[in-house]
Formats: sequence, structure tokens, C-alpha cells
Amino acid sequence: YDVQKIKSIIEKDFNARVLLIKEGITAEDLAVTPYCFDHKPEDCEVGPLLEKFLMESNLKLLGCLPFSDKGVVGAAFAARHFGLFGDDPESSLAMLDKSLFRKHEATMDLSPEVYKKPFYILAKSEAELISIFQKKGPYFLKPTSEGNSRGCMKIETLEDITTWLEYNKLSLEIGVICEEDLSQNKEYSFDGVAGSYWLTEKFTTLGAYKAEYQQIVPAPFSEAATLKTTKVLTDVIQLLGSHGGAFHHEFFAYNDGRMASVEPNRRPAGMWIWDLAHLAFTSMDPWRLWISRCTQLKKTDFTKNELPKKEFYAGVRGVISKKSGFIFNVDESSILNELSMAFGDGEFKLQILKSKQDLVKNIPKDNSDFLALVSLRNKNYDSLITDLARAEEIILKYIKVNL
Repeated sequence: YDVQKIKSIIEKDFNARVLLIKEGITAEDLAVTPYCFDHKPEDCEVGPLLEKFLMESNLKLLGCLPFSDKGVVGAAFAARHFGLFGDDPESSLAMLDKSLFRKHEATMDLSPEVYKKPFYILAKSEAELISIFQKKGPYFLKPTSEGNSRGCMKIETLEDITTWLEYNKLSLEIGVICEEDLSQNKEYSFDGVAGSYWLTEKFTTLGAYKAEYQQIVPAPFSEAATLKTTKVLTDVIQLLGSHGGAFHHEFFAYNDGRMASVEPNRRPAGMWIWDLAHLAFTSMDPWRLWISRCTQLKKTDFTKNELPKKEFYAGVRGVISKKSGFIFNVDESSILNELSMAFGDGEFKLQILKSKQDLVKNIPKDNSDFLALVSLRNKNYDSLITDLARAEEIILKYIKVNL
């Protein structure tokens, strides 16, 4: 969905084409663009190989858009190779390796009165996972090199370690980090590109797995709290090598005013968050800002801390099945009709993510377990929260699941 949006913008604004760089090109990729370079997007040495591919295809590179977690690495090094705009290559590795991020964070000169650095321990064996639990108590377990919330789980008992290993043993061989559990605090993200910043409120599921089922832009902070948070986290992302490219920096906010990072990402936020920003701040289009920055079409002061003007609150909800089982019917037409009656034609966006006969879960492990996404906007924050819950109920009414 987002790649198609990027494709449309660059065709209209530049008369240019999208080149996809990923490992394992599929028919779906080729349906988007005939220009696909089958290569590991996290390769630091991608530049010369990409240059050869471009020459053979008679193409000129205009800009590097890091779209995935792995692509952050390759895009940064490729941009340097071609003399194009890019965020810092060396620190790009910390966007993919969560333990490397914590090492960078430990060196940052940040006041403990406003920023907390949680404990973390790298582990590569079941024995180490058990030993850390016995010494530290409950912790949050993360694979070092996975995006989204894949493989992340709160460990509260020794049985939780056994459960996690059942699905994630391969991640343990690569390495995982056991870090201080911060999930009793409210989670947000610091998002932006090219000097335009905003805060996103996250709603996560209860229990061991922290799937993000709802996002609200902007987060309902006071202006003073927004400015303070923006200032601190602007310093953090710049210390992590951001030069004005896209970023999605997840963090927890404490009641005492401190904050603590969950993880950094130097690529656009997922789950339609950039689209929500465009709905909330109607004069700002993050996608065009990003493409302009990466192609150096528009020079920007990416260090500014100005807040975009809010006209709406915009939100997206990931729809969760009320029971586990197999889908036996999806009545999308009825969903669209009832959503239109409730909120108006063109006043919502819907994407059905599951099909007939798909297995679904009532406890999502990550965002891939949602039945659908629906987005809305409202000038009133509380009304938006109510509307999103109502939209979910409408959608669930017409997606039937059998045990």
C-alpha cells in the first residue's frame, strides 16, 4: 500500500520510477515495478553492485528511500556511495540490531531527570535466559534483529521462556536482549521527517505480547509537554545519526515526566501513521517531505522544533478477533455500507487483512494477526476513541470465525 503511494508521487512529481531492492523478488513486487534488484537490503557493500545494476538497466539514481528496517542500512551506505542525501551509515546498524542501539544509548549524555536508560543483557542460550530471570526477575525479551514486534514477549515466569522458545528458537541463535520491563508506562512514538515532528499515542494489548492495536495522531499531550519531549528526542535521534530522513522512535512516558526509548527506526512508521499525520495536520504531507528530502529537491532545517498545526485527531485501529479459529465468511460490502452510514462516505479508510479460511487469533502476537485496519478522524479526541471502538464492532459483526 505504501509503496504504491510512493510510486504515484514520484511518477507525478519527478516523472521517475520506483526501483525495489529486496531479497527474494516476487510476482507481487514485479507487478509494482519492473525494476527490482534482488539483493539483501541490509548489505553495507550494496553500492557498487547497485551501480552495476543501474548501468545495465540504463537508470540514474535520484534518491534512496529506506523503507524497511533492513533497508535503513543499505540505503544509508548506498546514498553515501552515490553522493546522495542519507542519514549516517555507521549508526544505521543500530536501527536493526537492538543491542547495538542500547550500546549507543549508553554513551549518550542525557539527563537522568528526563531520560531513563533501562538495563539490558544480551543472551544466546536458554540457560542464559533462565539465569537472567533468576537474577533480575521479570524482563522484556526482544530479538536483536527483527522489526515490528516480532518475537517480543514479556517474561514473567520460567514457563514464559519455554513458550517463547517454542516459536523463536532461531532468534536465540542470532541473539536476543533481555531488558528492563517498561511496559507499565504509556507508550508513544516520536515520528517525523525533514524537520516536521509529531508524537503518536500507542495502545498495546495486555498480557505477554504487546501488539499495537491502535495509534492516535497527535498524542494528547499539552503543548508544553509536547515541546519538552520533542526537544529531548530530537537530540536522541540526531545522536543516532538522523540528518532529516524519516524516523519512528518508540518510547515510554513516565508519570514523573521522564521518558525511556523502546527502540529507534530510521524509516517511515507503519500502520498508516504517516497517513494519520496528513489527516491531522492537513497542510503537511510526510510522504512528499520525505521524497523531497531524499532527492535533495528541497533543503530543510531538520533541527527545528516547530509543531505542525493540528486540525484533527486521526486514528487507526487494528481489529482483533473475539475468538480464535478459521474465518468462514467476510462480508466486506456490508462492512462498507454500515461504516458509511455511521461515519459518512469518504470519511474512513478500511483494509481487510484476512481472507476466508485464514487462521485467526484472539490474542495477537503482533500486528500481522489483525483482521483489518480502519482509520477515522475527529476534532475531539474522546469522540475519536469512541468512533474507533464502534468501527471495530461493525467490522467484527460481518467477519465470521468458526472454532
